[in-house]
Amino acid sequence: METVRQLDIQLTSGETIPVAEVKLYSEFSVQEASALRAKAMEKLGGWSSGLGVWGSLGSVIMRSAVIGAIENVISKGVSKEGMRLLTQALEAEDLTRAEGEYLPISEILNLQHPVPNVWRVPCERETIVTTQGFISTREEKVMVPCAYVQNGDEFVWLKTDVGKECGVRWACVEKYCVL
Repeated sequence: METVRQLDIQLTSGETIPVAEVKLYSEFSVQEASALRAKAMEKLGGWSSGLGVWGSLGSVIMRSAVIGAIENVISKGVSKEGMRLLTQALEAEDLTRAEGEYLPISEILNLQHPVPNVWRVPCERETIVTTQGFISTREEKVMVPCAYVQNGDEFVWLKTDVGKECGVRWACVEKYCVL
């Protein structure tokens, strides 16, 4: 596979953005937040905000909608456990966003496809594995494969070739050029 040297996107407004880096997130963190949200939805009896797994919770309007929905659910006497899990999921999503990293387009696999959810940068992560022996347990540090991926948000965060950060609502991308 060839390395992407240049990526330009054009928005429906006509503005062209030369992309140098894309903000991606720890695959483990994204999966953990998604799992928490799924558990919360299960405990809440299948309630859904209509925002999808992640939605666009970064904006004030969406946060207000989620808070309103949560208040509505609470007033109907839904599970406290589900609300606790939903709060944890929102916090995990916020933490995942805060810990995202801008990575050069040359490192991103599948960038030839204009679908952010297939983009990834493979890496390794150190983790501790506990094994049960005959007499005792043993902890061992091991390197496990992982990746940086898109988190599924409506906005994709980019850095231009001059270092300017911008969030782009991906549905507003009209043209996608990879060189």
